[in-house]
Amino acid sequence: MGFDITKGTRVIVNAWAIARDPKVREDSNEFRPKRYLDCNIDFKGHSFDLIPFSAGRRGCPGITFAMATDENLLANLLPKV
Repeated sequence: MGFDITKGTRVIVNAWAIARDPKVREDSNEFRPKRYLDCNIDFKGHSFDLIPFSAGRRGCPGITFAMATDENLLANLLPKV
């Protein structure tokens, strides 16, 4: 994109601004969970669509606990047969 970045330079990405850019996401300032229903985003840190929650090696250390809690919550909400 026309930028010259020398080797060893630390680049800081403004993920907040990217996530709220109207060119990237329509109605970016509104909470719309339905936009993720039919989406193949890997929430475990391999997809950079959710970079505000961190990704890669520096991902959220509590994700395994959160997923177990979510599964338990959903299982308790389902009617028992």
